[in-house]
Amino acid sequence: MITEMKIKELDRQLKDIEKEIDTLSKRQELLWDKRTTMFYELDLPCKIKYELAKDGGFFSDTYRIFFEKGELQEEIYSGTVPYENPSQYRITQVPEKYQHDFLMIWKKIYKERKEKEEEKIKKWSEMFHKKYTDAHMITDFNKLHMKRFYKILAMALHPDNKDGDMEAMQYLNYLREELDIGN
Repeated sequence: MITEMKIKELDRQLKDIEKEIDTLSKRQELLWDKRTTMFYELDLPCKIKYELAKDGGFFSDTYRIFFEKGELQEEIYSGTVPYENPSQYRITQVPEKYQHDFLMIWKKIYKERKEKEEEKIKKWSEMFHKKYTDAHMITDFNKLHMKRFYKILAMALHPDNKDGDMEAMQYLNYLREELDIGN
């Protein structure tokens, strides 16, 4: 009985800690957003720079993140930026005085990469839609078969039938018009 009470107390403490972690994470995110906004609004020079090292196509661009020491550049990271936040290990590899700027630049790269990917997806989707809706994919042979299928389905779905379905019949008529297969 005492052991069960101790376990319940430990569970309660763990739950409290999880809530606190969640609250702190949300607060941290807000502070990051505020820092980034202020940084760019003030147009402060950033010692951490980045460049696209290799355009790898979809999801695989390689970036080079570095900081400038006078006229020299010391590379901090070279690779893809697949996640919104770098690993804790990656952060510890950056000199402490540059860690906040590194995180800010990492998030900026991630955001730009994400927007670039979304634009590619949108473009490809539009190209696919245009190609397969504008193209005359339906041959006379296909139209003949579609017409037969339409008649069979129309007889089965017609609302005058015992098992007819008005909504399905309306959708079938909509398809007939879209596919231009006539009656």
